[in-house]
Amino acid sequence: MNFKVGKTKIYIEPVLFIVVLLTIFVIPMRNYFKNYAFCFLFVIFHEFSHIFLASILGVECTRINIRLCGMNAEFNFSSRISLKWLYIAFAGPISNFLLSILFSRIEMVRDINLALGIVNLLPVAPLDGYYIFKTILEFFFAKNRVEKVLKTFSFCVLTLIVLIGIYLAITIKNPTILIFITYVVILQNAAEIWV
Repeated sequence: MNFKVGKTKIYIEPVLFIVVLLTIFVIPMRNYFKNYAFCFLFVIFHEFSHIFLASILGVECTRINIRLCGMNAEFNFSSRISLKWLYIAFAGPISNFLLSILFSRIEMVRDINLALGIVNLLPVAPLDGYYIFKTILEFFFAKNRVEKVLKTFSFCVLTLIVLIGIYLAITIKNPTILIFITYVVILQNAAEIWV
């Protein structure tokens, strides 16, 4: 579902409405999605931190994508080689770290925000760490060289995370990291289609 608020295009994935309806009307589903909804709120807070800082810095948010797996904002930059872009990219993870400190006595809130902050600093597209790393490299190297370095580095990081995920799935029967990697790969492909 697409609509516009001011100059910002907003896309909401239709399956999200189905999940919300199931959560409201099907009691067993309500218990399952309670933790998901809680985590989703922190993802929204993370993204609105990017949007809030961008508006303070005079950078226009052009699109907001709200999907079952999360939310992301896109901005209008004439050039990504900018300290503004670096500040905006850091805003999300910093907001999660601040929430983890503010709610340090509530274990679940602390852990979710700490995980969101750390994971978003990974230098893998479409995570914030990718754009942070890219912006820093573009201050020192030519754009075509930066792209090669980032692709190689992102591939190595993803490969390492997949290996850790397989190990954890086998040893402690926890597929969380493999699910996360699948999500990142899907978002990478989706981002290439939307751009």
